Formats: sequence, C-alpha cells, structure tokens
Amino acid sequence: MDDDFSKQLGQLGPGAYDQKQDVFRADVPVKKADKPYEAFTIWFNNDATAMNVAWGDAMVNVPIQIK
Repeated sequence: MDDDFSKQLGQLGPGAYDQKQDVFRADVPVKKADKPYEAFTIWFNNDATAMNVAWGDAMVNVPIQIK
C-alpha cells in the first residue's frame, strides 16, 4: 500500500489529488487485521513508534522515526 498525507485541503475525490502536495509518502505492506474494523480507524502505538490504519479486515503499520 502506498500511504500518503497531503497538505492540500478541500480536495473532493481522486481527480483533485496532487502528489506534489504530499507531506510524506510511505510504501508499507498491508496485513490482515486481528479483528474487523467497521469504521476507518487510525491510532498510534503507546510508544509513538508507529501509526496504525485499519478498515475492514486490512491493517497497515507505518513506522515513525523523528530525525
């Protein structure tokens, strides 16, 4: 999965997406979640070393490293 966060506000749908506005981009593997997530869910590990994103039976773990 290609995970990205954009600084562009107000975009409606994929047609308005501008990759140059990305704050960061990460290529991370998609894993099967331990439980199904009905709502799109984002949470951080207790030690703030990763951001987790889950929806349905899919989960992505994005490592965080501050330099």
